Amino acid sequence: MGRWQITLETTGGQKYSLPTNNKKEVQQAIYDAQTRLTLESNRPQGSLADQITKLHALKEKGVISEDALSKQKNQLLGLF
Repeated sequence: MGRWQITLETTGGQKYSLPTNNKKEVQQAIYDAQTRLTLESNRPQGSLADQITKLHALKEKGVISEDALSKQKNQLLGLF
Protein backbone atom coordinates (compact mmCIF):
# COMPACT_ATOMS: atom_id res chain seq x y z
CA MET A 1 0.00 0.00 0.00
CA GLY A 2 1.36 3.44 -0.95
CA ARG A 3 1.52 6.56 1.12
CA TRP A 4 -1.35 9.04 1.16
CA GLN A 5 -1.04 12.78 1.08
CA ILE A 6 -3.52 14.01 3.68
CA THR A 7 -4.32 17.73 3.76
CA LEU A 8 -6.16 19.11 6.76
CA GLU A 9 -7.79 22.52 6.43
CA THR A 10 -9.05 24.56 9.35
CA THR A 11 -12.16 26.71 9.30
CA GLY A 12 -9.75 29.65 9.23
CA GLY A 13 -8.24 28.41 5.97
CA GLN A 14 -4.92 27.15 7.31
CA LYS A 15 -3.73 23.96 5.60
CA TYR A 16 -1.54 21.21 7.01
CA SER A 17 -0.20 18.42 4.80
CA LEU A 18 0.77 15.01 6.09
CA PRO A 19 2.22 12.18 3.96
CA THR A 20 1.21 8.94 5.68
CA ASN A 21 -0.35 5.52 5.47
CA ASN A 22 -1.00 5.32 9.21
CA LYS A 23 -4.36 6.34 10.69
CA LYS A 24 -2.78 7.09 14.09
CA GLU A 25 -0.48 9.67 12.47
CA VAL A 26 -3.49 11.41 10.92
CA GLN A 27 -5.37 11.35 14.23
CA GLN A 28 -2.36 12.78 16.08
CA ALA A 29 -1.92 15.50 13.42
CA ILE A 30 -5.55 16.53 13.94
CA TYR A 31 -5.10 16.66 17.72
CA ASP A 32 -1.89 18.67 17.35
CA ALA A 33 -3.54 21.12 14.94
CA GLN A 34 -6.50 21.59 17.30
CA THR A 35 -4.20 22.23 20.21
CA ARG A 36 -1.99 24.62 18.25
CA LEU A 37 -4.97 26.60 16.96
CA THR A 38 -6.56 26.75 20.40
CA LEU A 39 -3.34 28.04 21.92
CA GLU A 40 -2.77 30.54 19.09
CA SER A 41 -6.25 31.96 19.40
CA ASN A 42 -6.01 32.20 23.19
CA ARG A 43 -2.37 33.21 23.60
CA PRO A 44 -2.85 36.98 23.98
CA GLN A 45 -5.61 36.49 26.51
CA GLY A 46 -3.96 34.22 29.03
CA SER A 47 -0.91 33.62 31.12
CA LEU A 48 1.24 30.53 30.82
CA ALA A 49 -0.72 28.92 33.66
CA ASP A 50 -4.00 29.69 31.85
CA GLN A 51 -2.74 28.08 28.65
CA ILE A 52 -1.64 24.93 30.50
CA THR A 53 -5.03 24.81 32.25
CA LYS A 54 -6.75 25.02 28.86
CA LEU A 55 -4.57 22.17 27.56
CA HIS A 56 -5.60 20.00 30.50
CA ALA A 57 -9.26 20.83 29.84
CA LEU A 58 -8.86 19.77 26.19
CA LYS A 59 -7.27 16.51 27.32
CA GLU A 60 -10.09 15.85 29.79
CA LYS A 61 -12.66 16.43 27.00
CA GLY A 62 -10.81 13.93 24.79
CA VAL A 63 -9.87 16.56 22.21
CA ILE A 64 -6.14 15.93 22.62
CA SER A 65 -4.14 12.92 23.73
CA GLU A 66 -1.80 12.67 26.71
CA ASP A 67 1.13 12.77 24.28
CA ALA A 68 -0.16 15.97 22.65
CA LEU A 69 -0.69 17.49 26.09
CA SER A 70 2.90 16.74 27.08
CA LYS A 71 4.31 18.07 23.79
CA GLN A 72 2.37 21.33 23.94
CA LYS A 73 3.10 21.84 27.63
CA ASN A 74 6.83 21.33 27.01
CA GLN A 75 6.72 23.83 24.16
CA LEU A 76 5.02 26.40 26.35
CA LEU A 77 7.59 25.85 29.07
CA GLY A 78 10.45 26.02 26.56
CA LEU A 79 11.54 22.43 27.24
CA PHE A 80 10.93 21.04 23.73
